[in-house]
Amino acid sequence: EKLVELALRHGAEIDQLDSNGCAALVGAACCGKERVVDTLIRHGAEIDLQDSKGVTALMFAAEANRPVVLRLLRAGADMALRSARDDKTALQIATEAGHTECVDAFKTYLAKVVQDADSELGDSKRRHELEEAAFVPSENWLAEMAMAGSARTTAQLVADIMAQAGDPAEEEEEEARTSQLALLLKQPAAAVAFFLLPPEQQARTLQRNMPSLDVPALLSMIKKLRSECSAPAAPGQRLAIRVLCADSLDSGLVVLAQEDGGASLGQPGTVISSSTTWSLAKDIKMRALAANIRETDDDTQFQHWWGLTAEPVLTGKATAIMHSLVQLKGGALQHFHACDILPATTLRTNTTHADGTYRVPSNLAALEAKFAPTTIGYFVGNRHYAAHIAQGAMGRRCVELVAREKQLRLEHATDACYRAMGLTGAGQAELTSTGSWGLHFVGGGSQLVAIVPSLGSQLAGPASGGGGDCVVVTTGVINSIRALQGQPPIDPTKSPLLACTTGKGRTAAQLHRIGEQMDVRGGEKWKHPSQWGAYDDLDEAGKESL
Repeated sequence: EKLVELALRHGAEIDQLDSNGCAALVGAACCGKERVVDTLIRHGAEIDLQDSKGVTALMFAAEANRPVVLRLLRAGADMALRSARDDKTALQIATEAGHTECVDAFKTYLAKVVQDADSELGDSKRRHELEEAAFVPSENWLAEMAMAGSARTTAQLVADIMAQAGDPAEEEEEEARTSQLALLLKQPAAAVAFFLLPPEQQARTLQRNMPSLDVPALLSMIKKLRSECSAPAAPGQRLAIRVLCADSLDSGLVVLAQEDGGASLGQPGTVISSSTTWSLAKDIKMRALAANIRETDDDTQFQHWWGLTAEPVLTGKATAIMHSLVQLKGGALQHFHACDILPATTLRTNTTHADGTYRVPSNLAALEAKFAPTTIGYFVGNRHYAAHIAQGAMGRRCVELVAREKQLRLEHATDACYRAMGLTGAGQAELTSTGSWGLHFVGGGSQLVAIVPSLGSQLAGPASGGGGDCVVVTTGVINSIRALQGQPPIDPTKSPLLACTTGKGRTAAQLHRIGEQMDVRGGEKWKHPSQWGAYDDLDEAGKESL
């Protein structure tokens, strides 16, 4: 130990590899030298450094049956890593070798993880949710929403939506009812363990997998996500959106604009905000005269999602469901801040392409440059919001536009980050290799920006295959946020978002395909239909069958 201290004081490289490709920490762990391990960790040794065969200090210690594994775990060693040598985790190595002392050290650590999680989450109801490892949406998540001018009652609307989503109280399989400790020992992977980690360890884990992130910034964001604080009302920004809409009408940039595009900002909201894409000509109270742009008394949560029907349009309902899945409190849906990126349009009718997708304004780029800094720009980089969920390719473009204008550091989550948070990789949150969707970190991790498909068009649009793929990718993003909140993942085949898909999206075959190709803890074989080599060669009947 003293020799190590002396060498380090004289400039020895702490992570330098020897002729066998091993670092000092690996040698100390393999030999069970606990005080040397402590010294090296204290001086900043990379705890998950892998040798040429992908073996870490934790794996070597497990292989040698050294109790020092407990020290390594408490210092943040990643027990979910697998060696390239045999594709096994450290716990699997110890278990298969019959090293009971080492396995007991893992059990001690995991028991403490569960105990800490239980202590942080508190009440027995949350504990029950943890042990069930399944999300149970509230039966009245949409209750208390004022359906202005609705011919149907709120209760009827809620009943219809929840009936489409399926029975949320359906019994889980026996395995899901096992204790969390037993589940962790049986399936020691990041997919199970990450959401149980305390915020400090989650922050360190993310930074290890994406070194450009900042641990204090990540920790602040994670704690905010887990708190019950709220973002303050922003009447000034609500007014700014109305002024922008009126000015755009006066200048001729648009022909229709929302009467009160920032309505939801009129009262406090959750620390997770939202933005949708652009207004359709038939959205609620689209006005052609600047004089008619004014504050309304309509429901502040759904003002821009009302349409001409007696209930919120699909985008509004789907966005509400998505927010219900990332709110910490049960019961009625909490108020959240949301607005269209473009609360205006240059199109007087809702015209569509041959495949059923909506036509977009011809001057879309100019509209994005005009509106984004005031709409989505209010949320991105705002310290009051731990996370922002944007929709559509427009959402991605405008997030990037705002980041450039505000000079914010915007970083796309790495595949390793997704794996750390419990997914099998980027594919479960990004849909395709285009990088349009998924998670982005702002300012080294001070804010999380999640980009999901445009829910209104992708859940039911003819071009989206019945909406199943949208459910999968959106659920992947939701599960990443839930993991940071300390909440268990949602099985995509049971997601309430399925209530918003087309009829084809709710068939048994569709559910089977989602489960088979993108299970919440496995999906390496999954590809979007556009990536199937033979897909374009199929006739219409063949594509329909897929």
